[in-house]
Amino acid sequence: MKTIASIFLLISLCTIASADSLEELFERAETAIRSGDTTEAMELLDKAEELDPKNPAISNNKGVIHAKNRDWDAALESFNRALEFDPAYAEAYTNRGMVYQEQGDFSQALLDYSRALVCDPQNITALYNRASLKSRQNQNKEALEDINQVLRIDPRQKKARVLLGKIHIVSGLPDKALKEFQTVLTGDPEQVEALAGSGDAHFLSSRFSEAVTYYSEALKRQPTPLLYMNRCSALLKLNDPDKALEDCTESVRLDPNNPEGFYNLGNCMQALNRHTEAVEAFSKAIEINEQTPRYFYNRGVSLSKLGESEKAGRDFDQVLHMNPKHAEALTNRGVIYWMSGDTQSATQDFTKAIEHDSKHVLAYVNLASVYLKDNQVDESIAVLERALKVAPKDREVLLSLGHAWMEKGKLDKALSFYKKAFERSSTPDQKAGTLLFTGQAFERSGNPSKALSNYTTALESAEDPALKTTLTKKIDALQKP
Repeated sequence: MKTIASIFLLISLCTIASADSLEELFERAETAIRSGDTTEAMELLDKAEELDPKNPAISNNKGVIHAKNRDWDAALESFNRALEFDPAYAEAYTNRGMVYQEQGDFSQALLDYSRALVCDPQNITALYNRASLKSRQNQNKEALEDINQVLRIDPRQKKARVLLGKIHIVSGLPDKALKEFQTVLTGDPEQVEALAGSGDAHFLSSRFSEAVTYYSEALKRQPTPLLYMNRCSALLKLNDPDKALEDCTESVRLDPNNPEGFYNLGNCMQALNRHTEAVEAFSKAIEINEQTPRYFYNRGVSLSKLGESEKAGRDFDQVLHMNPKHAEALTNRGVIYWMSGDTQSATQDFTKAIEHDSKHVLAYVNLASVYLKDNQVDESIAVLERALKVAPKDREVLLSLGHAWMEKGKLDKALSFYKKAFERSSTPDQKAGTLLFTGQAFERSGNPSKALSNYTTALESAEDPALKTTLTKKIDALQKP
């Protein structure tokens, strides 16, 4: 327990009785603790205690030894005895607080850290530990006050600056976080937490290549499951699922009881279109922790890809049981209803998804598609115009508006939206697909020459075999005498 040991090293010998033999025993015990020989250290402190039975430093340091051996009850007993001898002993309060924290009694730990600071407002360890615990409890404003106080007392405190960076990360301030991590790395380029934190800051700012670089440097020094998981996530963002899979696999090997490792592994399998294996990974994550909605949601997505709609629907039901406002789960369940012919339930789910997330574009597009298929063209256009306000440059919204206006018989408006959709197409197949719709619009309006021109141009750029086949059939049909 490093933090407790560090407290012991901060204890001043001025608290020891003046007899040379007592001071010698105490110093020898301290040396033994530093070397890891807790048995010898305890024997020396027992002898010291015979000379001075009510010396609080002796009881405190016995507590340190018990804590290092993870004998929490004995440690508490020793720290309590130290505080009986000296009720203003800040180090004993701090050490006892850390034991409570190890036992999961966070409220008592916070109380002891605060008591230590009443006795000694400059106690850096108590300030740091209280800040760390408050940060874990999402009390970031209070944590910042303590950390800033630590840095005012001693700006060289690397752990405090790293924690400050982490608080900035969870507060959504990656640039501030990066500044703190880089300050630490300037003085200590090997500091793993600062390297990892820099990776987190770059990831949060969507600088994924830089994130991979920092995670890699951290991994060279300390290959932990968390670092492999984080680099895996960054590699997925860089569309490199093969390398990401290597990291996910290593993360799971190092920590087979962490559900997040299997969750990331499932994400890698999804990116590689290996959905059967993705389902297996997500299922493992659920076995370990069945209280996390995204595990069920992602498994449902892969099950849908495998055509197992009934099982996928059960997963989306479970997500919505845990979080009724989960827009993505509502949208995906709506698709399952729609495919099964239950347009009423589909409409309800798409509508609820929009209510819970007014920026969820796919829900708008799907709801509009349901209306269009039911020949409710005006309702479809109305939904898509709402979507256009949310995402004026979204290709799917623009395409859907083109389809709707085509059904309305407004060729010019349809072509206008197809043109905008073409401008937003980023891949050859997206461009070819948009030209296919444009050609169909011309063909339906009685202009086969322009339709043929669009089909031909689309075929030149298309890469998908199925799309090529469709375009070829369209061209052949128009070229027949």
